[in-house]
Amino acid sequence: FYGVKSFSEQQLMSLIQIQRGSPLHLNKLEQGVADLKKFYLDHGFIEMRILNEDSSLIEYDEKGLQATLHFRLQEGPQ
Repeated sequence: FYGVKSFSEQQLMSLIQIQRGSPLHLNKLEQGVADLKKFYLDHGFIEMRILNEDSSLIEYDEKGLQATLHFRLQEGPQ
């Protein structure tokens, strides 16, 4: 997670519900992104955006066997 100031990485990872080293299920990722947005909204961050949601959120290794998630957030005012 990049650009996060208000919550810990552990708090946000628990919302995504994807464990390190486990298979990546895109439906779980989509639900996690929705849950992340709702979490921020529920905490008063109505302008929070995931800056790379449509482009570079998932980075695959050169063999395409492992994926790394990069969340770049703009929290905005609370």
